[in-house]
Amino acid sequence: DLDLLSALLDISRLDTAAPEPKIEAIPVNDLFAPLRLQFAEAFRDDGLELRIRETGYWVRSDRALLRRILQNFLSNARRYTPGGGVLLGCRRRGDRLALQVVDTGIGIGSNDQQRVFEEFQRLEGSDKTAKRGLGLGLAIVRRIARLLDHDVSMRSEPQRGSTFEVLVPLAEPGRIDKPSAAEKAPPPSSIVGEHILCIDNEPDILTGMEGLLGKWGALPATARDADEAVTACDRLRDQHQRTPSLLLVDYHLDDGKTGLEAIESVHAHLDRRVPAIILTADHTDEVIEAIRQRGFAVLHKPVKPAALRAQMTSLLGRREVA
Repeated sequence: DLDLLSALLDISRLDTAAPEPKIEAIPVNDLFAPLRLQFAEAFRDDGLELRIRETGYWVRSDRALLRRILQNFLSNARRYTPGGGVLLGCRRRGDRLALQVVDTGIGIGSNDQQRVFEEFQRLEGSDKTAKRGLGLGLAIVRRIARLLDHDVSMRSEPQRGSTFEVLVPLAEPGRIDKPSAAEKAPPPSSIVGEHILCIDNEPDILTGMEGLLGKWGALPATARDADEAVTACDRLRDQHQRTPSLLLVDYHLDDGKTGLEAIESVHAHLDRRVPAIILTADHTDEVIEAIRQRGFAVLHKPVKPAALRAQMTSLLGRREVA
C-alpha cells in the first residue's frame, strides 16, 4: 500500500532525520486557501460541508510543516464525520493563535483521547461510521508539533464531535521576514503576471484558486460556466487588452455541462486556442480519453498545489518557446 509506505517513511524521517524548520511570519489565510482547494471537492463528494473562516492573523512557524498538521486534522475530521460538516478556523489565546478543526463527527471518549495520537489507532465502534484510514495521521501530527515546539490538543465528546487544535505563536500582521539573497531572486516560473481563467461551478473552489494563484503572482479571473467565462474574457480584453494565458477548468459543471464545452466556447469566442488544464475527480477511462483527445492536460482532484504549479509552469513555458 503506497499510502501506508509513504506515511511510515514520514514517521521515520521525523524520528531519525527531521528537517530543520524554516520559521517565518505567515498570513494564516495563506495556509487556509490551498487547503480549501485541496479538500473542498472531496468533502462535497462525501456530502459534508467544509467551512473555512478567513482571518487577518499572522503566525510564526514553518509554512510546509504547519500546513501538514492542518491537512492531517482535516483528513481525520473527514474520516470520522459521517454527516454534517467541518470548520477550519482560529481563536486567539494571548500571544498565540489556536488553529482549529472542528467537526460534527462521532466523537472520541475520554479513554481514547490520548491514544488517537499513537500509531495504527482507530476508534472503537468506528468501523461502520468511519472511512478506512491508516491510523497514522495524528501520529505524524504529534511528531511535527514537537519539532516545531507547538502544543497540540483536542476536545471531544462521543456523538457530539471533536475539536483538534495547534497553538502557534502570533506574528505582527504585515511583517515579512527579510529574505536571504537567494530568496530575493525571482523564481524561475512562467506564472508571475499571467492572466489565468478558472472555471468551476463551486464558489469555494474559485475562492481558493484565486488565493493560491494570487500567492504565486498570477492574475486570476473566475467563472462558473461557459457564459461567465466568455464575459470574463471580454472584461480582460477591455481592461487589459489581453486574453487568458491559461485555463484551469473543472470537468463537471452545472446542468450536465462539461469543462470541455466551456473551453470550446472560450476558444470559439477568442478565435484561438488557449492552453488548458482539466481538474477532475472522475477517473473513468472515457473521461480521461476525451480530455487527452482534445490535447488538454489533466490533474486529478484533490489537486496538490505543487503538481498544479508544475503543470502550469510547463504549459506556459512551452507556449513561450513556441
